[in-house]
Amino acid sequence: MTMANRRIPAIAGAVALVLVVAFYFIVWSSEAHNLKSAHQAHAAAELKKSQLQSQVVQLQGLVRQVPADNAKFAQLQAELPDNPQLDQALHLIHQAAVQTGVLVASIAPSTPAGPTSSASGGAQSGTPAITLGMSGQGTFPQVKAFLAALEGLQRTIVIDKVAITGTTTGLTTATISARIFYDGKPTP
Repeated sequence: MTMANRRIPAIAGAVALVLVVAFYFIVWSSEAHNLKSAHQAHAAAELKKSQLQSQVVQLQGLVRQVPADNAKFAQLQAELPDNPQLDQALHLIHQAAVQTGVLVASIAPSTPAGPTSSASGGAQSGTPAITLGMSGQGTFPQVKAFLAALEGLQRTIVIDKVAITGTTTGLTTATISARIFYDGKPTP
């Protein structure tokens, strides 16, 4: 083999090596980088997909809860109506008296009042209320049941003061001071 014949395979090998190195740096390296970026983007997308699926499950749970929340909201609106609705409040008190056997001798509601002013005379705070002065008569267990019924009314009511006196006939007289609340402005 002559020297010229030996050079051809060496040149061919060198050219092949240069082509392989060029292919690696020009094509393979950039594609490997693109593939690595694609894998990272895929992993990020899978993580986001998992987070969104979790969020969908959570939101579906909230959607299922909407009817119960609406029912609770309606109950709260009944307990704290937009206006005084004194007639309905007095009806509820009458029902409580009838159910417990207490004879309500008198009910004296105040004029519906707006929010109370703060002690410093500044901004208004609190919820508007109607003050009720009531007097009822019955046995002690009846009066006790009446007080419990008042606290269980479907209106927001606070019993501020109770004075109970007994008689020799076994009847008890209760004088009650309470506030029944509403949300909004008093109606004329």
